[in-house]
Amino acid sequence: MRVTRGLITAALGAGALVAAIAAPASAASVSTRSAALTPVSEPGWAGYYTNDVEVQAATTFVVPRIDCSGNPAGSFAGQALGVTFLSNYNGTTGPGYGPNSVVREYCVGHTAYYDTEFYFSNSAGTNEVAIPAGVPVRPGDVVETSVHVTASESVDTLVNLGAGRRGFAQRTGPGATDAAPNLGLVAVSGTATGPNEIGSPADSSPPAPSNRVVFFGNQIGNQPLSDAAGLGAEEWTDPSNASVVWAAPSALAGESFTLTVTP
Repeated sequence: MRVTRGLITAALGAGALVAAIAAPASAASVSTRSAALTPVSEPGWAGYYTNDVEVQAATTFVVPRIDCSGNPAGSFAGQALGVTFLSNYNGTTGPGYGPNSVVREYCVGHTAYYDTEFYFSNSAGTNEVAIPAGVPVRPGDVVETSVHVTASESVDTLVNLGAGRRGFAQRTGPGATDAAPNLGLVAVSGTATGPNEIGSPADSSPPAPSNRVVFFGNQIGNQPLSDAAGLGAEEWTDPSNASVVWAAPSALAGESFTLTVTP
């Protein structure tokens, strides 16, 4: 069994993790490299990515609470948080499918749902197959997701460090080539019966409203996120008006960043 763990959770317990999130970053810890990045407009995606081929990525975050009170009855709105890979990646969108390890949060009508899911490419590389991770989560839980990918296999891992709900899941699936990761938030599409697809930016609606999300201990290629080659930032914008931003990342503070969701 291969277990890919983040830098922070390898050294700290869950209590210390929460304290690390709450501690303010010093001005000296703000990455000047990421501060200079202008996020690209990408409907359905928000966070950090690299257009370099990589084999590993990991992030840790506190599951936010979504507000479904304004979601019309019978309609769907949602997003996934964690690590997503795309094959044949060109820096913003990709025609291929890669492995993903995520927490999904979504509204069906006025009801909020939270679950954990792994995704892998099918054998033909033409679609993604969703596999429940089976780790219960709820708002406030500290969750780490990671993916290790090679041409021959991909390994998705998800750990819930929440008090009283600690859980671990790992699954191995098909590999991917020319794969590059995103860390942050990605659209999930669905219907009144639930979610059906992750990462469909062309026809994405706004994300479900949520409180600010902190992503920390971020890695790409087993290195700190700020050291990643080809590093870029992306913000989720209205497909019909790129000046309307629905979710946007902050500059890096150390290896952490926040996502503000304002649909």
